[in-house]
Amino acid sequence: MAWSKEIWPPSSPDCKPLDYYVWGVLERESNKRAHNSVCLAEAFIAVAVASMTRSTCHALYDVSVQARGYHRG
Repeated sequence: MAWSKEIWPPSSPDCKPLDYYVWGVLERESNKRAHNSVCLAEAFIAVAVASMTRSTCHALYDVSVQARGYHRG
């Protein structure tokens, strides 16, 4: 999954691309259904984290480095 223009962070010297991507994915995935307990919410988040591939994270990092923190896409 590549970043869309809507979620790409602004140019910033302290841009942390994985923060933007990871938190967006976790929010989107965890909000797909209501959770009755903190334990259930934590379990759902753990599944979402486990589903992220290393290659996706590396690719997002590489794109950010190549773009020098500026929008690309």
